[in-house]
Amino acid sequence: MLTSTTLQEQYRSATADKLRILIVGAGIAGLTAAGLLRRAGHHPVVIERAPDGAPPGYMLALMPIADSALDDLGARAAYRAASVPFEDYGMRAHTGRLMRVDSMSRVLGSSGDYRGISRGALIDVLSGAQCPVTLDSTVTAIAETESAAHVTIAEAGDTHRLEFDLVVIADGIRSRTRDLVLAGRRSTWSTRDGAAGWPGHRNGPFRRRAVKNSGAQAVSRASTRSPGRSGCSWAVPGRTPMPVRPRSSENSARR
Repeated sequence: MLTSTTLQEQYRSATADKLRILIVGAGIAGLTAAGLLRRAGHHPVVIERAPDGAPPGYMLALMPIADSALDDLGARAAYRAASVPFEDYGMRAHTGRLMRVDSMSRVLGSSGDYRGISRGALIDVLSGAQCPVTLDSTVTAIAETESAAHVTIAEAGDTHRLEFDLVVIADGIRSRTRDLVLAGRRSTWSTRDGAAGWPGHRNGPFRRRAVKNSGAQAVSRASTRSPGRSGCSWAVPGRTPMPVRPRSSENSARR
């Protein structure tokens, strides 16, 4: 769990290390980095801009590729206890027509787990029994020299100027810290295959109803024989997303 800790208290522990490390963002990436560094004997300073530490977000579907990182964190057992397995994988056309359903356990079972977990539960898994973090804190300036990175941090109205040897920027896609480093230079971000997803959590069996989206839809549903298990659905546009045909006012009126 996240443990609210003052910035000065974290920094005192970090100064005893060979590398003074700052992690900006107590999300999935930031906490994973912090956990691995702590297991290696470091004391990274973790800051988070959220004032209360409550993790926003929905359900996440983690592929088996995440298993090795969870093993390195010593968190696989906790992850399995906090997550649910996905069983079926369905593909839908952009019209919502169900094209096929395959067994995910048969396809991926030999590779590892494909499971769903809420973002809040995953944060608890990654943070472990205790994870010091300074809340309501943001980086307002970074100046790099040959000896260190000079970082200005605003913590609940107070300003601190500290030196670090390594700064890990993990505060999300719209990272304000990255903008400080780039200093106005543009950056381009893209996925390797153009896929994007919007997972949604639900309890009980998945109801097969048409969903309008651009591209295909993948559906994972729970077995009707296992109440309380979860399903997940998301859109997969691919390299060339199919355009969504706007619903006419006449069709809208009929529905």
